[in-house]
Amino acid sequence: MQDLVQSLRAECDRVGGEAHAQAVGILDSSGQVVVEWGDDEYYAVSTQLDIIHSSMAAEGGLDDLLEVGEYSHVESYGDRPSFYLVAVAKRLIVAVVYSDSGDLSHVRQAARAAADRLALLFAPAASGALN
Repeated sequence: MQDLVQSLRAECDRVGGEAHAQAVGILDSSGQVVVEWGDDEYYAVSTQLDIIHSSMAAEGGLDDLLEVGEYSHVESYGDRPSFYLVAVAKRLIVAVVYSDSGDLSHVRQAARAAADRLALLFAPAASGALN
């Protein structure tokens, strides 16, 4: 389990840098934060991930996201950030929070690449640790 958490943290770090994100989180299928990346002093990472979870609950829930595979919300006004979510093997969600100056295609590319790498962790075991 420790190795899995370290792998998840490494992916958060990687996506954060590649996507020029403000925050990155990996959530389990119930929306609970497993690991997060970001500077809490500058940006309340957990708060933003809670907002994402609430937004998804209002729009059909995380189960829909796990089936569809991805969701993006681009904020066009105010200081609220945009976010992009991608499902990993119908078990986890990579959540990337970025500013209006961010490029969705760049964020999407980094998050999808992370999801593909993380999916490989679950490929050998059909019933792994984070059910």
